[in-house]
Parts: sequence; structure tokens; C-alpha cells
Amino acid sequence: MQYILHFKTDSYLKRFPFAPEKLLSEDLLVYKAGDEISISEYTTDFQGNHIRVILENIDVRSVSLEDIDKQYYCLANEVEIFNAELARGSRDPQQFPPTIPAKVNLSVPFHTQHNNKFNPGGSCNVTCLAMILNYYGIDSRTQADLDRSVQLEDILYLKMAQWDEENGFYGSYQSRHQPHFLMRLLREWGEKYGRGALQNSYFKELASEDDIKQHIASGNPVIVHGYFTHFGHLIVIKGYDDTTGEWIGNDPNGKWLGYQGGYDINSSGENVRYRYENVYDVCHIGAGIWCHFTVPRVLRLRQLLIEGPDVIQVQTALNKLGFSVETNGIFDKITDNAVKQFQHHKDLTVDGVVGPKTWAKLFTNFA
Repeated sequence: MQYILHFKTDSYLKRFPFAPEKLLSEDLLVYKAGDEISISEYTTDFQGNHIRVILENIDVRSVSLEDIDKQYYCLANEVEIFNAELARGSRDPQQFPPTIPAKVNLSVPFHTQHNNKFNPGGSCNVTCLAMILNYYGIDSRTQADLDRSVQLEDILYLKMAQWDEENGFYGSYQSRHQPHFLMRLLREWGEKYGRGALQNSYFKELASEDDIKQHIASGNPVIVHGYFTHFGHLIVIKGYDDTTGEWIGNDPNGKWLGYQGGYDINSSGENVRYRYENVYDVCHIGAGIWCHFTVPRVLRLRQLLIEGPDVIQVQTALNKLGFSVETNGIFDKITDNAVKQFQHHKDLTVDGVVGPKTWAKLFTNFA
């Protein structure tokens, strides 16, 4: 596949995903606004704000560069990427930033924090993690746990309490109040109980509203931190509606009334809608929003077959959409064929790879 990398502003290609002032001149290729080059591959969401690109043709911008590498990095907000094969065709050629629909609402299961065994008034964090894990089919509970009605969020709370004891954390410094420990827990549970399903997930301190929308449109919910309460509170953003100017979320604390500390905890927080401007007021800290971006693994047919709950999700979705496949949790040849049939039906690249675009078509509700 060949793509066109278009620079929207004066910028660089960098050997390493660091600030230009931290790199040597020979590690930088300088480009002007409007410049375009050919690339053969790209990977988005690299360290949260970079794109990794593979140059199609060597384009030397500095005579001091010798034996130039083909792999470089650029800032995502300074470039656009187009499919060179479709650039003059009838379909939308833009690959990044992706063209997104006006309305998306993901089917993320709802959990309330108010029936948690431990600290129901202050466990929004682990409750949001439980919703996310449930969405991706990841659950550490044994049959004995289920028989005793043990909640996943209570298990997560105890794990974080263990980290607090090991590290001497207390009060507002407890691990469940620290974004990087929340991301650690999400990745660890994905690794141990989801066969690595969420290992590419990341935390971003200065996310934009467009970042959140693009992530949701790719079929993946976002955990957002904001001062919905005076102390701070986390909710799951699972959709948006540009026609009404609202975020669609699962709020573990109930229904937010639109100001700091204002909650109707007797109302359900499932599928709540909050105005863009109201969320901006309590979430936009400095130049962005604190967000946990969940990223599922890419599924494909391999010699060593991929297994896990995320495969079951794909197989279940395929069956619901009329593409018959056994729901066995193994990405086998039958699943590969079903994915290819689905991709052909949806006018996607027919490669059998369940990446962001195929995942979005399988799981995203645009109604």
C-alpha cells in the first residue's frame, strides 16, 4: 500500500519520537507546509501524539545524512495521510485524521460504584476500569467468585490496595488516584486475563476533543478525568453526538447536574448525555484533558493461532451480522475467512486483519 504524507505546517520527520530540540540535526528531516512525500506504512497513536512512518522513497533533506533510515516519526497534529490509490477515486481518500461520523454510541456495559463492597463513594476509578474490561470481554473472576456475586471492580480495588501497601501510598496518593497506576492495572489485567488484549493502551495528559472522538469512532471507549466533583471524578465516554453537541457516557456516580459536586446519585449514570461545553469546563485543564485511551490488539491469522476473549467478541459480532463462525475464541482459518467476507461487504481492505477500521465497523453503532 502507498500513502501520501502531507505536512499541514512547517515540521520535521524525526529519527526518534522526541522534541526536535533534544535531537541532533542529523536526526531531523525538515519539511515546509504543503510538502508531500510517499510512505509505505504508518502507525498512529505512537506514544500518544506521534505517528511512525516508513518512507516509500528515500527523500534526503540534509546532505549530512548518510545511510538514511526508512523509519521516522512525526507529530500527528501536523500531518495528514492519504491513500495514494484512492486519492483521485470516488471514495474518501483521507486515512489520518480519519473522517468520523456525526454520531457514535458504543455498547459499553454499565457499572455503578454505589454497590461496590469497598469505598462506594470513592471508587469511580476501578469501576470505570471494570466497564472497560467488560467491554473487551476481560474478566478475572473465577466460577467461585461468580457464585458468590463478587464484582470485578472489588477485585481491582483490592489489587490497588495491595500496591498502596507495597509502595506506602495513602490519601490522595493512593494508586487508584494515579493515572499511570490505573493504566498499569488495565494493561496487567489485559495481559493476564485477555492474552495481551490491551497492551497498546496509553494515558495522555493533554488530549483534545478530536482525539477522543476519533478514538471512539474507531470502536474504543475513553476514560476521562474531570472535576465533576470537587475532589475529581472519572467517567467512561463511550460516544458523542455532534447533532446535539453532547458526549454520551457511563457515569459510575449517577447523573451529573452540570456543576462541580452536583450529582443525582439516585438516577442511573448509564448512557448519560453531557453538553460539550459543560464537560470542557470541568475537564479541560490547561491545554487538554486527562484521558486513558484503550487500544485492543490487532487480530489476524497466524501460524501460532491468536486466542482470547477479544477473539470471542469478534466471532460473536460476525455471527450477529450474518457471517457464520464458531465462537471458540481461536482466530482460525474459518474466522479469517469470515472477517474477509465482512471486509468485502463493508468495502474495507480485504486482508483478514481486525485492526482499528475493521474493529470500528464490527462494534460501533453510528445510529
